[in-house]
Amino acid sequence: MNDPREFQYVILDYNGVSWLVRDNATERGPGLPSLLADGWKPVRETPFHSESSVTPYVLILLERDHKDRGSGFGFA
Repeated sequence: MNDPREFQYVILDYNGVSWLVRDNATERGPGLPSLLADGWKPVRETPFHSESSVTPYVLILLERDHKDRGSGFGFA
């Protein structure tokens, strides 16, 4: 049976900047509100504490049903 869900990892830093994790690399991505508007839902969050020279960040696992996929403009 095919799973109708997609999964996406996102790294979000303290300043709200996000990176998408794809193919063992990261690329700058849209903000979290844009991803949520496109039908992505948070499943699990893993916070990472800050060292004195590193900005704190969180790793977020998102999922989306294929049927919930938006048009890219925030519409379902």
